[in-house]
Amino acid sequence: MLPRIHYASPRCLKLLLAMLAIACATIFVSRSALAETRYALLVGVNDYESLPAYLQLKGPRNDVELVAGVLQENGFEESHITLLTDGLEGAKKPTRAAILSELGKLAANVKKKDFVYLHFSGHGSQQPINPTAKGTAWETDGLDEIFLPGDIGKWDNAIGKVARSITDDELGAAITKIRNRGAFVWAVFDACHSGTMTRGLPSGEEAMRLRKVAPSSLAIPDSLFESDISSLPSSAREEGPGFMEEAGGYVAFFAVQTTETTPEMRLPAGHPERRSQGLFTFTVMQALATDPDVTYRQLGERVLQIYASQNRRNHTPLFEGSALDAPLFGSRPQRQARQWKAKRKDDLLYIAAGSLHQLAEGSIFAIVAKANSSQDAVLGYVRLEKANVLQSRLLPIAHRGVPALASTDIPDHAYARLASQRFTPGIRIAKPPASTPPSPIDREVASLLDALAKALGKKEDGIAITWVPPNQMADIRLAIGESPDTAGPVLWLLPPSSEIVTEGAGKTHSIALNAGRDAIYEKLETSFMRMAKMFNLLKLASQLSTSRTAKKIELSAKVTRAGTGKTERYFPSDIPYFQASDVVEFAIANPGPLPLDLTLLFVDTDFGITPLFPTEAGEINRIEAGGFYTLQTEVNAETVGLERLIVIAVEAEANAPLVEFTFLAQASLPRTRGRKSNDSATRPNAELEAMFRHAGFNPPRTRGLTPERSTSERAGMRIFSWQTLPPK
Repeated sequence: MLPRIHYASPRCLKLLLAMLAIACATIFVSRSALAETRYALLVGVNDYESLPAYLQLKGPRNDVELVAGVLQENGFEESHITLLTDGLEGAKKPTRAAILSELGKLAANVKKKDFVYLHFSGHGSQQPINPTAKGTAWETDGLDEIFLPGDIGKWDNAIGKVARSITDDELGAAITKIRNRGAFVWAVFDACHSGTMTRGLPSGEEAMRLRKVAPSSLAIPDSLFESDISSLPSSAREEGPGFMEEAGGYVAFFAVQTTETTPEMRLPAGHPERRSQGLFTFTVMQALATDPDVTYRQLGERVLQIYASQNRRNHTPLFEGSALDAPLFGSRPQRQARQWKAKRKDDLLYIAAGSLHQLAEGSIFAIVAKANSSQDAVLGYVRLEKANVLQSRLLPIAHRGVPALASTDIPDHAYARLASQRFTPGIRIAKPPASTPPSPIDREVASLLDALAKALGKKEDGIAITWVPPNQMADIRLAIGESPDTAGPVLWLLPPSSEIVTEGAGKTHSIALNAGRDAIYEKLETSFMRMAKMFNLLKLASQLSTSRTAKKIELSAKVTRAGTGKTERYFPSDIPYFQASDVVEFAIANPGPLPLDLTLLFVDTDFGITPLFPTEAGEINRIEAGGFYTLQTEVNAETVGLERLIVIAVEAEANAPLVEFTFLAQASLPRTRGRKSNDSATRPNAELEAMFRHAGFNPPRTRGLTPERSTSERAGMRIFSWQTLPPK
């Protein structure tokens, strides 16, 4: 039923090939090891002296500013954070010399057990390898990946490289020197070095910009990419510096894999304070701000969950290193409730957390006197009235029988502890751009969409659609065009990146516009409803992925490759490739002290939701404390592309009936025509029932959780994603 992927260890950015080899080194990192001093070097290149206007970026400077703020919240002293970016007070220009100099200073100054965070936001590209250059590592494709500093030049035949570029080998050597001092290095790269250009991107202020510069823009002759380097002598392929025995650990986060591009855009989407940011940078910082008490592997999984909730199908991050299972920043603090110090200003109450921390307006907080106050020591409650990116305004309310506090009655040392997080469903759909003047088909589609918007706005099943202009960011982008296998025009249903696949197994979904108005209307309604339900389910999964229960679930997959019998193991922080006839075994363990009721759902690339466990009425889906469940399935390739397993777990109460969520099932969408749903319905869980109904599903009413116990802690959801390849 599930598709299987052949994982060829693709590398994001392909930048730092030498560093990726470093990442494979087996280095033990103690969970109790504490970093003595935390350093950071943040590089963001907006302005490129030698590149044309259309290749200038807007987000890297904002990336640097955002990362610096989040790092300071996590124990980094401002004096130990070095900023190399354009137009930011106190920062130096991000030139080649400055970047390499600051890396050299770190290598000279750090000591054993120090922690170093490196961040690179900007353009990347490729250049032909110069095998005679000192320190050049062998590249199987004959190309060096390069990061472009602000003073990047053009291709120079005399030196055999792009002037003032920084190669993967140079960065790898610099990081090796830091690690050889015994420091732990976490490097994040929000740049891209290969991939096809995205088509149909919106223009103007809301435009998505890609962080990739084609070699031709750097004046690299095409003929140099056709050279045969296989006969070069091995002496010309000198390796970089080796490792000391006590080298520090290493983790690398890459924005995308080698066949993809990484974008920047105005974020958070739709927020009045949005500004240009790297999508990957913003998401990593969002995941970190939401829950810093994780390992690097868990943080990577969190990034993928956020991407899934935003329908990000064409940007696949990669997480590698020798210490992915080490605790973030070198220490594992005792898990604390999500709470922030409450501050009064002009009789108003604020906390230093907002949309970056995934706090939604309408969420409820309990006011407690101290950070370590018990759950029973609640002074009162407040509601999140307005959320900015890094700050929220709170309003005292009467809640659960406790009268509303006056803001002046809240102690200066009080904390606001998240008690009930609001789930905000809905999707953003960008209307199709129209020709000038509008054609008859433009007017007909506009009329259909207006009618559909009015009808869906009256529904009571929780489907919330925000319609935005063509130049706005959206979960789904509509475009009128032609399809090679359909007579007449079609309406393409595009992802946020606007990429279109016009034919083949992975063809982009579309609706033929050559039928009658009523038939087209029905297909539009069916398509949008099912897409919205799936997106809302993924958003809810993202929200519940940080709960106490979610963290108790141990999830992994073992793949046995068809034909070879080779076995590989993957975790939710990976996105492997599966092919037809591969056999996949998912393992879900419950190491916690309480039983869990499990539901496993397969979400295919055509927006279908299929229950995998339980599958029969009355089937026992309760996993006892210390127990585990395995699901083995053979991949077919009936659907191809990015697909997912969703795990829903709920703590089981004593003598309570089994809880499962197979009613969430819905049929897949055909690639070009809609059809009616055959959704099934069985037993839901009471408090989650409201969330799912809010997300557009319609569960029956049965017994479940009591309102006094927070669903945000008692229930958890996890996502395991993979790419299904078409049959060979």
